[in-house]
Formats: sequence, structure tokens, C-alpha cells
Amino acid sequence: MWLSKDPDVETWQPWLLIHAGLVVTDDFWSGRQGQGLRRFGVTPGSPVLLLPRPAACQWMITVTTGTFMTPPTAVHPRAVGASYRWTSRDGGDLAHRVATDLAALFPGAN
Repeated sequence: MWLSKDPDVETWQPWLLIHAGLVVTDDFWSGRQGQGLRRFGVTPGSPVLLLPRPAACQWMITVTTGTFMTPPTAVHPRAVGASYRWTSRDGGDLAHRVATDLAALFPGAN
């Protein structure tokens, strides 16, 4: 989770929810591991961490902004959240690219 400052809200901060893991096939979600993850609220299409890691894999990072903590007295109390998604076969390069993009998307974030 990464917090950032909202100029329209004095005491509340919006949040970014960050998920990182591997992209898996649709067949994974109908198997034993996929069904087990779904019972705990993981939705198909979400990145997951698997052991052992497949030899050929693609990494994914998703970021979702939320506004449900914004008080109704804020200038834009019903602001809409957003969702972003990045993928790459190189986890290190992906992390660097996402960090750069998030700094550009949310200047002044903590």
C-alpha cells in the first residue's frame, strides 16, 4: 500500500493498492490452487505468487486507487478511483518501470 496526499482533503489520504505476482492461465483458476485462492478473495486475472515458479513466466503489477476514505465534506467527495496494469518478463525492470510511472502519475506522493 502506498499513501499519497490529496490537495482537496485536509485530514484524509487516498490509497493505492498494489498487487504483484505472476500472470497465470485461465486453466489455473479452475484447478486446485486457483480454487483455493478464490476462496480467500483472490479474483481471476489477479497476479499471484507460485512455488515452484514456472521457468517461463510473465510478471504483473496492478495498482488501484481508492476514494472510499474521502469524507463527504471534501471538495470532490465522490471522486472515481482508477486501475493501472503493467506486465513484463523481467521482474526487476518491471518494478523500476512501475516506480517511475507511479512517481509521474502521483507527484508528491509519500
